[in-house]
Amino acid sequence: MIALNRLLICSVGLFFSGLMSADAQEIEDNSGYSWSLEYKGDLVGNATGGLKRGQVFLGNIDAIAQFNGARLWNLDGSTVFLYGLGNHGGKPSSLVGDAQGLDNIEANQTFRLYEAWIEQVFSGSRFSVLAGLYDINSEFDSKETSGLFINSSHGIGPDFSQSGENGPSIFPVTSLGLRLKWSPNPSVYIQTVILDGVPGNPERPNGTWIQWGKNDGLLSITELGFVHGNDAPSLSRTNSSLHDMRTAVGFWAYTSQSETLLPGSSYSNWGVYGMVEKNVLAEPGVEGQGLGLFARFGLAEPSINRFGLYISSGLVYTGLIHGRDEDQVGLAIAIAKNTDDYREASKLGGMKTTSAEHNVEFSYLAALSSHASVQFDLQYYHHPDTNPDLDSALVGVMRWVISF
Repeated sequence: MIALNRLLICSVGLFFSGLMSADAQEIEDNSGYSWSLEYKGDLVGNATGGLKRGQVFLGNIDAIAQFNGARLWNLDGSTVFLYGLGNHGGKPSSLVGDAQGLDNIEANQTFRLYEAWIEQVFSGSRFSVLAGLYDINSEFDSKETSGLFINSSHGIGPDFSQSGENGPSIFPVTSLGLRLKWSPNPSVYIQTVILDGVPGNPERPNGTWIQWGKNDGLLSITELGFVHGNDAPSLSRTNSSLHDMRTAVGFWAYTSQSETLLPGSSYSNWGVYGMVEKNVLAEPGVEGQGLGLFARFGLAEPSINRFGLYISSGLVYTGLIHGRDEDQVGLAIAIAKNTDDYREASKLGGMKTTSAEHNVEFSYLAALSSHASVQFDLQYYHHPDTNPDLDSALVGVMRWVISF
């Protein structure tokens, strides 16, 4: 009954989104600011394996306001960005017991200020500066092609996402940071960011907490990317650019010391990642339609991190069915491999482990209108949580998205 009520709410929201969208566009054109509101609702069911069979419903609300500095205070290239985030509902991983995170909107039930930053783009020098509460995965370790998939690992790899005392500055908790981005020519970009090493307050997971503890240290990330295609790399966090191919490599490190998995030592935590995404087949005369692929790998300090190696890859076709130009269908695989130190520490604690957790995901997104979509997703987990006592799990997800 709860799930049916949520789907009814989504349907009502779809009706009102059509009434409100024109007014929002008019505000953006005339007043220098814009807003958006989006609701995602996921009905998740575990058919077999994992911890237990069953269903849960969870939802995510994104409320965004963006202010154009050129219109509002005559400062070309400046943007102020505010992002409120709300989450509710169950926890799909409680059904499967997975480690990678089978649903990318699973979070504590709370509302929070998620991002709040100001950005200045210096167009003549192809340089930009951003400062404030900032989600690193909006620009770092970010792949447009993999955005179709619901498994969390296809957003930011678990070799990076599970690092640090409270994770890096990603969904659902961010920290203060300063990001610099430079594009010396239309084919290259370099971006770097320095942030508080411990986002939020680990002891108070609900709400928004901005604090810089004396032992937090810093997290730094540098990414070098190469693009091929129609557009030069975008310098603004709020703009996107079209590329036939993009490759990137990044390096991250914490300044504070972290305890090792095996007792007795502490080191600085670090890792590297690399990615490629490419449009391998474009439908003639139709921009954005065709087949794209992505691949990503990541390495993390093996004495500190559980997952020292992560590999993923996938294919996504946009507009496969005639007359369904905005629909997407895709298949992806994600493999997170335990480090030897983690397996040894688990053995000392009396826990058995396998070498890796494997996830295979098939997804189809059907666009119902410019303001609504429904997505059908199927995930297969082999060795959930690398626990040999858990049977392989088969999970289905139905996601509704309503945007205003």
